Amino acid sequence: MSEMLTVDVLLALPHKCWRRRIEIAPGTTAADAVRASGLDALCHEQCGQMPKIGVFGRKVGDDHVVQAGERLELYRELTADPRQRRRADVQARRERTRLQQARDDGSGD
Repeated sequence: MSEMLTVDVLLALPHKCWRRRIEIAPGTTAADAVRASGLDALCHEQCGQMPKIGVFGRKVGDDHVVQAGERLELYRELTADPRQRRRADVQARRERTRLQQARDDGSGD
């Protein structure tokens, strides 16, 4: 009989984070490990999609063979494009600065 491997599977949502420590057989793929944790169904229920998988912050394929001690992370789709969000933040700051300068210029009269 082969020795079992212990891995963690994590799912983080804005309001809650789940972590499951599971034992799997050597040679188990990332997709099989995620299914064994049950977090794939929870992710699909919460996010409406099947998750992408990563190990310690790096995306891996479903066929990645899991090693002992790895942390499998379930990634959900972004709700906003980070570039567009930064642009909107910069534009909002510029507008606030422009309004403040207009107020300052008008108060000295």
